[in-house]
Amino acid sequence: MLSPKNKAITELVLCGAIWGYGFIAVNAALEFFGPMWINNLRNFMAAAVALPVVFLIPKFRAKFTLPLFLAAGAPGTALALALVFQTWGMKYTSVTKSGFITTLYVLFVPIGMALVHKHRISIWHWAYVLLALLGTALMCNFEWNGDGWNKGDALVLIAAILMAVQFLLIDRTASKFNAPFLFNTAQTVWGFLVTLPFALLLEGTSLNLSRLGLSAWAMMGFLAWISTLLAFGVQVDAQKHLPPSTTSLLCLLESPFAAVFAVVFLSESQSVTQWIGGFMILGAAAGVSLLTIQPQH
Repeated sequence: MLSPKNKAITELVLCGAIWGYGFIAVNAALEFFGPMWINNLRNFMAAAVALPVVFLIPKFRAKFTLPLFLAAGAPGTALALALVFQTWGMKYTSVTKSGFITTLYVLFVPIGMALVHKHRISIWHWAYVLLALLGTALMCNFEWNGDGWNKGDALVLIAAILMAVQFLLIDRTASKFNAPFLFNTAQTVWGFLVTLPFALLLEGTSLNLSRLGLSAWAMMGFLAWISTLLAFGVQVDAQKHLPPSTTSLLCLLESPFAAVFAVVFLSESQSVTQWIGGFMILGAAAGVSLLTIQPQH
């Protein structure tokens, strides 16, 4: 039997694989939808499955309260905006690079904890953060003369900042409600509500559901039900047992997974230096996991 911390770590590794493949799904969906509609539909489809479950099961219906729904508003909005910027950025940069720029939120989470929550981060944790950031730089082949940076990279960087905000908001609010599935359901509703006006205003004429094939709907189904409903629900549950700085480092695993999936499904090629960077990120995630499960003295 796994301890709650070890169970949370195992679940987040699985989430890393799911979110890693999510980059492939988004890349495919961009052939049919704009960034706003992708994220509006993924939240709508997730909520369309989750809400009937909530209202048909009495114990869920009793816990799906107005305070819970309102508490999910801020993190749900931050998550929705983060996914929009990440998807928008992927129109201009590669899957692999997008995945690893996203990991920069690992730098912002402990800084936010220190500033907002007055949490102290151990020197070893900061060391793993630096290792992960160096690995990210290698993975993205950063060239500070401007040749290695483009509009898409900047948009994904904004997404990374918003993801850090969402982690911190989850830490402040989700722990008050012993209902990860319900909290994440509320997040999907907020994600749908927040993105709908922008999708209608900015991409209203780009949505043509009649021309979509089975593969497009399969990718949207994966994004809605596996990546959004399942994986983000697991994240909410895991953060009840792990600090957000630890959770954010473990979620770094989505980027190496994204890189592997990009090679397999999109034939993106990576250099030896990029793979070294990926293994550095894996090492940082493993290191912080060991810090987390060690007994505290």
